[in-house]
Amino acid sequence: MSPRSRTVPAYCHDKAPGRAIVRIEGRDYYLGPFGSPESHEAYERRIAEWRPSRIVNTAASQVRITGDPFPLVVDEAILRYKTFAESYYVKNGKLSKEIVDIKYSLRPVRQLYGRLPLREFGPLVLKAVRQR
Repeated sequence: MSPRSRTVPAYCHDKAPGRAIVRIEGRDYYLGPFGSPESHEAYERRIAEWRPSRIVNTAASQVRITGDPFPLVVDEAILRYKTFAESYYVKNGKLSKEIVDIKYSLRPVRQLYGRLPLREFGPLVLKAVRQR
C-alpha cells in the first residue's frame, strides 16, 4: 500500500491456520486467533502505529537505513535532548528558563509522534506538529 493511500488496512481471516492478519504496505502481520479480543487489540495497535507513517512524504520514506532492527524513535531522541539541555542550559549553577520552554515546545511532538521512527520525522510531520 502506498504512503498516499487513504484506505485503512483491513482486519482479515487467514483461513488455513485460523489466524487474524493485517497487510500493511505489503507485509503481513499476524494478530492472533481470528475474532479474539486480543487480535482486535493487536489490530488497533498496528493501525495506530501505521497512521503517522502515512503522512511522511514519499521521498523521505524511500531513504531507509538497512540492518537497523531497533531504530531510534522520537521519544528517545527527545529524552536524549532533554538530558543534554539540562547540562547545557545552566546559569550560575541553576537551570535556566530555556529548560521549561523546551519541555513545553516538545510536548506536542511527543504526544503526536513519540513512537514514530526518528528517520521518518520530516517536514510534513513538523508541519502537523506546528498546526497543533
